[in-house]
Amino acid sequence: MKPLIDNNILNKVIDEKGNRLIYLGRTEEWLNQIGNIAPGKGYLVKVLKDCSLILKE
Repeated sequence: MKPLIDNNILNKVIDEKGNRLIYLGRTEEWLNQIGNIAPGKGYLVKVLKDCSLILKE
């Protein structure tokens, strides 16, 4: 997700348990409750504009 964060494209990510990776605008920090993205798990990724995301194991 780092390239999306660096390019100001990522809005948030939510995993199948409801944990979030989300930008806290008031503190200008990211809250990461997910940790690392894991193979075989489901994620909702919300971006601010069209982009491509390629995940490799």
